[in-house]
Amino acid sequence: RFIRADLERGLPDDAGDRYDTVLAADIIEHLRNPLRTLTSMAERLKPGGTIIASVPNIGHWYPRFRTAAGLFDYDQRGILDDTHVRFFTRRSFLRVVREAGLVPVATQHTGLPFDALKISTSRGVGRLLASIDRTLVRLWPTMFAYQFVFELHVNPALDVATDPVG
Repeated sequence: RFIRADLERGLPDDAGDRYDTVLAADIIEHLRNPLRTLTSMAERLKPGGTIIASVPNIGHWYPRFRTAAGLFDYDQRGILDDTHVRFFTRRSFLRVVREAGLVPVATQHTGLPFDALKISTSRGVGRLLASIDRTLVRLWPTMFAYQFVFELHVNPALDVATDPVG
């Protein structure tokens, strides 16, 4: 079932509740009030439910370099996508997550989107660049991760989704 909704207002009542998993892939950075939406998602989870959320990393070397060089401007896609209204570092996103009553239970970091850059990573220079990128992401994710992906659960001390019946 498809429900058209303005996520700035949270999830609509007719979206239902008691979800095992809520997927928030590349949407949080498009919202003026991500706290409201994350809180609304947390309230809709079944006990033990999960939110999978991904956000681009404004602390990535590319926007840092552009800003330091005085070249800050929006792009058509990527971290500086012109539809992004919020920017997050790992720390700033986790602050919002905790305010929403959530806790991270797993984190993944993604590297540069070579496919979007039309760079083949199957051999040659592209393969070498991808290998270097993976290594840098692993060693220093706050500088080299292009995106953060989090598995979030409701904080057990604040579990808004706890079923009192069991």
